Amino acid sequence: MRMRTAGAAALLVLLAAAGCTTDGPTPKPQDPWEAAGVDSPKITTSQTNGTTTVSVDAVTTLPLHDSKNEVGFGKRAAKITWRNHLGGIDVLNVAIRDGDGHSNTRTWQRAELQDAFGPRLPGLDDGRTPPRPAANPDGPLHGHKATALPDAETLLDGLVTTSSREVLGTDPTLEGTSEDECESGLTGKDTGETRHTADFRVAVAGPPVTALQRLADHWAAQGLTVDVGGLLRGTEDRIRADLEGVGWVSAEETADPSRLRVQRGTGCLKP
Repeated sequence: MRMRTAGAAALLVLLAAAGCTTDGPTPKPQDPWEAAGVDSPKITTSQTNGTTTVSVDAVTTLPLHDSKNEVGFGKRAAKITWRNHLGGIDVLNVAIRDGDGHSNTRTWQRAELQDAFGPRLPGLDDGRTPPRPAANPDGPLHGHKATALPDAETLLDGLVTTSSREVLGTDPTLEGTSEDECESGLTGKDTGETRHTADFRVAVAGPPVTALQRLADHWAAQGLTVDVGGLLRGTEDRIRADLEGVGWVSAEETADPSRLRVQRGTGCLKP
């Protein structure tokens, strides 16, 4: 597949200066409750005979038209709480509703939460924010630059393969590749540079969220800058790592919990 992509940065500057707006995507809110249309959910905690019960009461501005949406949003609220609440959770009561009175309530046991969303992130049960992996300045890939497209592809493909083998214990399966021609600014002229992406599937044993955390730590140790924000917030089970001057790699959960989708993409480089 070949696609042509415009250099959008200069266009955005020009439009902003002219007072125009674009139809492009807007940044996602950092607060997972805000992203869910919830303003200040009521969260309470109680303990009975050593059992910690967390109760969430949330009103969303998003429309919950039917029982499928009600149940789905209730599950979303449970995941956000599971990934963000500082403190132990043995039982979770979730009550959600929209402005029109559509509602859903459910009580989750800890085992059900683990089955649905994976084990809790490190530190949460002790009331601590989970650590974010930091790029290792002494990592073997830190500061590495690609001089041409083949160099970047070789490096990133090697990273995907070694990560899969060393962290997950299996080889990745290539699903497909794509190619974009890079264009310059408002002129739309071909720069003679190209970016390539590749799509892989990797088998995992155990919870996907655990595999994603291990990959994030491995990529950071190699010297890449890793983004785990969506994973920590409970908004998406996906991580991404960038290597300036080379490209990026990402991994995310799929509908099949026994497989991860892993991608890599180069920057715009000469062939």
